Amino acid sequence: GYIRLHRFLDLNPVDDIKEYFKKNKKIFRSPYFEFATYDKECKIHLDWVRPRKLNPECELFLDDGPGLGDCCQGGIGNCGVCAMAGYITALPPKVFMENIYPNYLNPYGVYSVRVFVGGRWRYSLIDDFLPVAKDSLSLWSWHSPEYLEMWPMLLEKHMANMANEYN
Repeated sequence: GYIRLHRFLDLNPVDDIKEYFKKNKKIFRSPYFEFATYDKECKIHLDWVRPRKLNPECELFLDDGPGLGDCCQGGIGNCGVCAMAGYITALPPKVFMENIYPNYLNPYGVYSVRVFVGGRWRYSLIDDFLPVAKDSLSLWSWHSPEYLEMWPMLLEKHMANMANEYN
């Protein structure tokens, strides 16, 4: 498949970006991602919200780490992403959890996902703005039951970031 190598970084800039946004009292939005407001295939208007708007008590990972029960298909019809969850959740939790940084819900909305691409480990930057149906606030992407854990949404956001869209 087509990989956009310009979207991968050799060093993890999250701490520097986090400090910049903390100092300027702003929230990070990915410069690499187009935030569509209408899904032509599904004919639905979208809005983009941060995790705490979906569930004020959500976390990136719960104490038990990632598990297959954390994953529900969203409105997009993303069964391929859900199938991938079976593989990811079969890994020891630490193996997956240490590749999302920071591994807690970041108030400034910036994360990196560490991936092996082009023969070496690299970082992909993502934000935590998630697509919801504008009229109902139902999450359009892959998600956890009751939106308690954010890792499924951020993993899919990383994949959408590589394609520049969710569909």
